[in-house]
Amino acid sequence: MWTIGDIEITQLCDLAQRPYFTADELRAFVASTKTTLSETITDQDIDSILYHVEDLFDIAAGKSFCLRGKRETIFADGTQTYLVENVGISGIVSCTVDGVACDVATIHPVGLGMLYFDAIPTGTIELHYTYGDERETPSLKRNALLYAKSILGTSTLDPRATGAQNADYGFMRFTVAGQDGATGIPEVDAFLSSNPAMGGHGVKRLVFG
Repeated sequence: MWTIGDIEITQLCDLAQRPYFTADELRAFVASTKTTLSETITDQDIDSILYHVEDLFDIAAGKSFCLRGKRETIFADGTQTYLVENVGISGIVSCTVDGVACDVATIHPVGLGMLYFDAIPTGTIELHYTYGDERETPSLKRNALLYAKSILGTSTLDPRATGAQNADYGFMRFTVAGQDGATGIPEVDAFLSSNPAMGGHGVKRLVFG
């Protein structure tokens, strides 16, 4: 938020350029696989696909693959450690406790999505922080492009089908998104998993309750 004269202006914006892919990169990737992209697909359509890919990747991996910002309201419970919604906290932009500005140097990220306050806060905590990877994760773009291409693809198969009979290869079982992974694409789901042995870049958070 900033002020011009007596007018306050609020605008949401990304804290970093999206590292996934551009419309030109997706078109080039599709062409490299000897597939023709429909001429009716616009850059705006690809932008919508990009947002979908980002949301699914962030949710499935349990983390953000680029630097983002978040504002949260937390109600103090007499302790010094609090769980926020996102992991990979990279910095505290601002914080107020019951409307009084708090020195951000007294708030420290500890563990996955945990913040430690040097002094016990009381009342309502208004927090603005940044989180996510500041550097591009290896293989992110390729896996994002693979999934985006699958969204663009067309098929004559019933979308509810889990397999098909082939004269040459017999019965083939398909992977199913949601059942066999977030996307149903083994390579992409392995990347999003929290298992480093599979090449996973996802995380698991502790659940309290």
